[in-house]
Amino acid sequence: MKAATIKIIIAGLLAGASLQATTFPLSENSWNNPEFVQRFLGSYGFDTATTPSITSEERVLFETITPFIASNPQEAITRIRAALKPDSSRALHYTLGNLYFQTGNIPAAISSYEEAIKGFPNFLRAYKNLGIVYVQEGEYEKGIKMLLKTIQLGGQDADVFGLTGFSYLNTGNAAAALRAYEQALFFAPNSRDWRMGKVQALSNLRRYRDAIAMIDDLLVDFPGQTDLLLLQANAFIALNEPEDAAAALEIVRAAGRPVPTP
Repeated sequence: MKAATIKIIIAGLLAGASLQATTFPLSENSWNNPEFVQRFLGSYGFDTATTPSITSEERVLFETITPFIASNPQEAITRIRAALKPDSSRALHYTLGNLYFQTGNIPAAISSYEEAIKGFPNFLRAYKNLGIVYVQEGEYEKGIKMLLKTIQLGGQDADVFGLTGFSYLNTGNAAAALRAYEQALFFAPNSRDWRMGKVQALSNLRRYRDAIAMIDDLLVDFPGQTDLLLLQANAFIALNEPEDAAAALEIVRAAGRPVPTP
């Protein structure tokens, strides 16, 4: 093998080592995506067995604040806080959590969700939103706890399982991350975030053939993802297939991204 090719392979080892220690950032499932935020906020209605009931007086309150939820959330916060009583439905605290989130007051949102759960221990949506906030804030252990409780209560969807996988990956539990990502992909098979997360979980578990196959599929949909090519090159190196690793790294070079040199 030519010396230049060997040099590229060594560079791939260095690049792959750095990717093993990190996770791909969320793109579809982050605060920067309006669709994800809309799913996070969900409905302000209350109609499930895992949601506290509201009184007729509280229902009137919700009707009066509805026009302000999108246009003036601070006004909605003010009205709810003024109406709060010691025996108020925890649905009000949950709604406060959503409104505080909308206004960027994350500590107050967390406190409100916690208060909602304290007064109504099976409040599914409060657990889910609190878990999502913790994950987005990098509090992965806390996020896992809240999201697992959500799953236990029956709140099973792509966001819950995918963010659980993302949290497990960030806490070093690749096996649990893989199981969670597989569940997320059952609900959202085309999700870029959950597919890339599964690739990283497979790579961390040294299931390199499976990872390479998934990367091939991802590159069809996202051909410009040089991070995927670097991860694939690392997998080829682990399998002692330097020629394939060099080919992947050459594509990275051709895309204009620098490859680390030893």
